[in-house]
Amino acid sequence: MTSERRKVLIMLHESKIDVDEAEGLLDALEYAPEDEPELKVEIITADPEMQKILDYARKAASSNLPVLIVGESGTGKELVARMIHQESSRRDKKFVFLSCASLPEILLESEIFGHAPRAFTGAQRLKPGFASLADGGTIFLDAVDELPMELQVKLLRYIETGEFRRVGGTEVIRTDVRIIAATNKDLRAEVHANRFRGDLLDCLNAISLEIPPLRERVTDIPLLADYFLKKRSTQSGSSVPAIAPEAMDSLTSYDWPGNVRELQKTIERALVVSDDDMILPEYLSSTGSLSEQMDTIERKLVLEALEREEWDRAKTAEALGIPKPTLNYKMAKHNIANGESPDTPTSK
Repeated sequence: MTSERRKVLIMLHESKIDVDEAEGLLDALEYAPEDEPELKVEIITADPEMQKILDYARKAASSNLPVLIVGESGTGKELVARMIHQESSRRDKKFVFLSCASLPEILLESEIFGHAPRAFTGAQRLKPGFASLADGGTIFLDAVDELPMELQVKLLRYIETGEFRRVGGTEVIRTDVRIIAATNKDLRAEVHANRFRGDLLDCLNAISLEIPPLRERVTDIPLLADYFLKKRSTQSGSSVPAIAPEAMDSLTSYDWPGNVRELQKTIERALVVSDDDMILPEYLSSTGSLSEQMDTIERKLVLEALEREEWDRAKTAEALGIPKPTLNYKMAKHNIANGESPDTPTSK
């Protein structure tokens, strides 16, 4: 029996909670995140400015103050938050991620603070909420700018006092949770527009980290590309291809509006359409349209199937699960000639 379950049963025995509340707590513990150690966060960088930010984040880990992480989408704000948690004295407790943009207001408050039985339609049992389940640990609130104003007041009080009430409840509950928040917006501008509370911003801003976009960390692009290449190749059990110099030039000259996340997806797509030896510029389709990317992948798959079936179109169509006229159409569409290697790029 876990210590959390034992506490619930003791509270029931001492009449501090009723049977319905005990059942709700036990149900929540059954589906709560496991207390397994997280994989060590790896943040790949050689950029001096980024290294300074990470050094500051490691120093901030020794504090219990709230942290605000600001940066464009895809820059790695969650990784930095996880690193702070792992470097802190809270590392053996839960790290809970919550996107404030993903839930309606009533459910968002319930996720953070929990709800009492019958607090709203569909709430049949007590739900503890992350503020209870992550006691002693960390809650990471992504897109904190999306919090409704009324909930911002409750979050501010919780950060300042450690106290909260569940939705529909009257009992004041106290827990110890560190709040790390993230946004891709200018929260000071949001305050001036009356969309974010200035007092909450001042509270969250106790420690502030601004993550630079990838276009300002050009020296990191080769390192990250190589990291994602090796990671995905290892996962698939395939050899690690090299990146052609021309392809690397394309990567370092692109401005990456989607930042590190976009680079990762670009490398993963390139592995799908490349041969086992080399990533060529034409495989880096991140700047192309979705239809162009799909065409590149489709051409590669059709060519590989033709080679496996020794260019027997009837067998190739059957292997691909398409009619032979469709195969003929796709060969004409992608300018595929008999005997062509799958690694030969299409001519434009």
